[in-house]
Amino acid sequence: MDMQWALWFYECGIPFNSAAARQFQIAIEATAQFGSGYVPPSPHLLGEPLLNDVVKLISNVREEHEQAWKQYGCTLMSDGWTDRRDQHLINFLVNSPKGTYFIESVDASAEVHDAFMLADLLGKKIDEIGKEKVVQVITDNGANYKAIGRILMERIPTLFWSPCVAHCLDLMMEEIGKLQAFKKTIARARRITTFIYGMGGFLV
Repeated sequence: MDMQWALWFYECGIPFNSAAARQFQIAIEATAQFGSGYVPPSPHLLGEPLLNDVVKLISNVREEHEQAWKQYGCTLMSDGWTDRRDQHLINFLVNSPKGTYFIESVDASAEVHDAFMLADLLGKKIDEIGKEKVVQVITDNGANYKAIGRILMERIPTLFWSPCVAHCLDLMMEEIGKLQAFKKTIARARRITTFIYGMGGFLV
């Protein structure tokens, strides 16, 4: 059984970490409970009927999250990154006691990444969610995002800006990595990871 799953991953070029996805585990368990004779969905079912059903499901999930935002308030989280095509993407997520909900990803490559532009972008998302619901905004800890925090708190007195703890730790680790005592070890680790990732196509 493991061999058959492995062959499917290799043949389709599925990233190995997909096997750790919660939904993958749920699908496997559901299939096992169904028993023998299960026929997996066809490309047509995946491309239209099931896709429409999933869109409806996600809409219902968002409604549940929005109820929590209204009842408890929520945190708007923003995460910017650059892909392999040098596109600057900004992800927007909302967190509440209900959990974290992904809103959308915006391509901001053509925009000037100054504090006022980003503040306007975040402000637009806050308006879409509702100013009365958003009590906190979390962003990276870069200088421009610190300025954004000040701008947003001036515009919306009830809002509080916080830096991302994970990003703060990442910056700390980068500074530690610059210390002479660790440079050689980190350089070796990077060469190993580059080699492993480079072998991905060969392994498939």
